[in-house]
This record gives sequence, structure tokens and C-alpha cells, in this order.
Amino acid sequence: MSEDPAILVVDDEPEIAAELAALIGRTGLAAIEAHDSPTAIDRFVSDARIGVVVTDVRMPRRSGIEFVRAIREIGERGRRARIIFCTGYADLNMAVDALRLGAVEFLRKPVEPSEMLAAVRRAADDYRKESDEHALDATAVRDLAQVVEQFRTFILTGNGAAAPDRATSPAQAATGGIAAERLRKTTHFMSIRKQRDAHLPVAEFDEALWFMLLELYQSQCTGERVSISSLCLSSGIPQTTALRRIEDLVARELVRRVPDPTDRRRAFVELSDEGHARISRFLDSISLELSGA
Repeated sequence: MSEDPAILVVDDEPEIAAELAALIGRTGLAAIEAHDSPTAIDRFVSDARIGVVVTDVRMPRRSGIEFVRAIREIGERGRRARIIFCTGYADLNMAVDALRLGAVEFLRKPVEPSEMLAAVRRAADDYRKESDEHALDATAVRDLAQVVEQFRTFILTGNGAAAPDRATSPAQAATGGIAAERLRKTTHFMSIRKQRDAHLPVAEFDEALWFMLLELYQSQCTGERVSISSLCLSSGIPQTTALRRIEDLVARELVRRVPDPTDRRRAFVELSDEGHARISRFLDSISLELSGA
């Protein structure tokens, strides 16, 4: 887990900025002061710790709204920064502008200390959580191509020795530390799916195979059932292509169809014992250290 972000406090009245910074500092969060927009922008750019901005709206030279517009243009961190506006002169247009800029709070002056601290804490926690997820995605993408190739080898050839005394059946997968580790890896790999188009231009078959089988493994471990239609929908590829992939997996005896006893129009799909065993061996062979998890 990453550290708490620093808080940038921007107010053209130095006494108010100092008071807010001291209040925030007493919670253990680092607080940095600025008394005008140009200085605040410079400090945001130069200090990568800053992830939350508490700013007055009415300031000379450049308003808080204009200042935040500039912040939003400063790369990834500027787009992700949590913004808290404070003002004693709120109106509807100002509130609309704040919402359009993605403000997480819009506080009226004078702000109660407890209200301010609660808002800052929520914003800091939210920023830290997103930063952790972003860092996980970035490091995972770096090595994902290698993992996909290993996965392809395991699934298509069945190569790789199973570790001794490892649970490989769906029934055993519901319990035990080893099974929990496998599920953690599966969940991790599923979480980086959104990066595939931008960062992993692998062949469609390999990619579809990767996520279909992982989704089936994940659902089997958590006791959920997956219909053929929902698997096609979540695969991220055209439905006709997804159906062909499923047919190929069935032909390879890695998955099997299970009719829905309550609805003849629907069928579920699940891993076969062989498919479950192969993915288990694959997950046992991969360390999450490879992808920074």
C-alpha cells in the first residue's frame, strides 16, 4: 500500500492557509501551503507527493476554478488529484463548474474543522486507493506478455509439472491456503484486463482464451455459475468469435457445457477437471512478484 498523499492548501489569505495546513498536519498528513494560483501550480508540479488540493475559489490573478482547470491539464496526476473547494460566496454556476472539474467536496466557509478533516481524509484515502490500483496495473502490464505466453503453453500443451500435494479439483479449490493463493492470482490477472488493448497487442485467440479460462476458474472457486451468453459478453470479443472460442475449448476438453435444468434455452459452461488442473498448475508456477502484486 502506498503512503498517504500530501495535501496542497491554497488560499490568498496566508493566515487561513496556515491555519488549515496546521489543522491537517495534526492528523499526520503532510500539508503544503500556497497563497496564489501560480505558486500552487508550481508546487503541485514539483512535489509528486501531492494528491489532494484544498483551494479557495475567489483568489486574485487566477480563481480557484481556473487554477483547478490548469491542474487537470498536468498529466496523469493532475487528472487524478482530488479537489476540495472552499468558498464563502457559492452560487449555482460556481457549483456547476466545480462538479465539471471533478471536485469531490464543495465546502462553505467558515468550515467546521471536523468537516474539513473528514473531507480531506476521504479524499486522501480515495486517492491512495486509486494510486495503488494504478501502480499495480502499470507493473503488471510490464510483464503480462510473458505471463500470457506461459499461460498459453500450459493450457494448449498441458506442460508443466504439478506441485506435490496441491489441490487440483474444483471441490478442493474452495478451501485451503494454496487454493486461496491461486484465486488471488486469478483475481489479479483479471484486474488488469482493461489494459489489454492499449498495452498487449497479442493474438485474439490467445487473449480470449486467457480471460475466458480465468473467468471460469474464478467463478468456480467462488461458487458462481457462468452462462455461455454471459461468458461471450464478458470476453470482450464479438459474440460469434467468442462462441467459436468456447467450442474450441469444449473440443479440447478444457471446458464442458452444463444444461440449465430450469431453462432449456440456457446452458452454463464450466471448467472440466482437466481444464481446472491445468490452470491450477499454471497458477502454482507463477509468482505475483513477477507482476508487482
